[in-house]
Amino acid sequence: MSAWLAVLLALVATAATGQANVASLSMEQCTVPAVHGLLNYDALANLARISEQQLKVIDQMQTLNDKAKATPGRPLSESLTKEDASKWGQLQQQASAGLLMSLMESRRQRDLDLLLKQVKLADDEYRWGTTPQEGSPDFLAYAFLLTFRLVWAPKKIAPAEGPPCSMGAALSKLQAEPQAKMDRYLPQVEKALAWVRKTNAKYKLAKLDESKYTPAERATLQKYRVDALNPATSALAFVRDLENLRVLAKAADIIYEGDRSDAAVAVGDADFIGTTVRRRIQAGELGDKMQQAIGYWRKVNDQMPARISKEWAESLKSMPSSTTTN
Repeated sequence: MSAWLAVLLALVATAATGQANVASLSMEQCTVPAVHGLLNYDALANLARISEQQLKVIDQMQTLNDKAKATPGRPLSESLTKEDASKWGQLQQQASAGLLMSLMESRRQRDLDLLLKQVKLADDEYRWGTTPQEGSPDFLAYAFLLTFRLVWAPKKIAPAEGPPCSMGAALSKLQAEPQAKMDRYLPQVEKALAWVRKTNAKYKLAKLDESKYTPAERATLQKYRVDALNPATSALAFVRDLENLRVLAKAADIIYEGDRSDAAVAVGDADFIGTTVRRRIQAGELGDKMQQAIGYWRKVNDQMPARISKEWAESLKSMPSSTTTN
């Protein structure tokens, strides 16, 4: 096994380490920002290790390139010894593999940041009734949130997660307060709905039509809305948003673990990324909803590209040419 492959496989193993760090948090400490911070730090640390290895690879490539300067304009393969030419090819593969691994870590950071932002957007809407305006930096993240609110609209809430701590467990904790709020308002909501059914029957209405109500009845309906229906509906929407984000968080973990494993053996071939996840889908390991969530993250790659650090972009541009010498 080459030293570089050993490095890549070691980086893949850090995914389990990062989850273990999160799992070590107590349930009191298990909050979305805390989990986000630990997992994001792991991805950042991995990027730093990849960067260190990439610089070593580029230095070695530059050394070989310098050896070939005695015959400018000739293909590098003709300007190096057979041994050096073989070494050059290996270094190119290592550089490509490192860039691909860095992309996986950058996507991980993007996914974690997006989850955190969507939790905040859902929380702001629930507590303050505020939503981002179209054209604002947060609107696309909110639009994704709305899409799943409409497409999934879960009728059942999965049991709370944890311990141990995880992103899903942290999101479960956030669900507790609005869920309790819904339970408190339930008697008033049932009373309001019974009143609406009775009033509709009085006017032989198949559905609510306030224009048929008297002023006093409209005032009663408005009071029911303010006192029970609106706050209960808002709490339900928040609980459902968090439920959807639990699924998306799990899908993000599945993609990260699978794609990192792919990147470690892809030798820089970006088309190989996704192979592990596709195999799991074909094997029937992932249900329809999880497949939809995975498809969402793949679409995010197009709509919200990961932030590849400037250093990697510059290293790609400055990488010595494999075609000709200087």
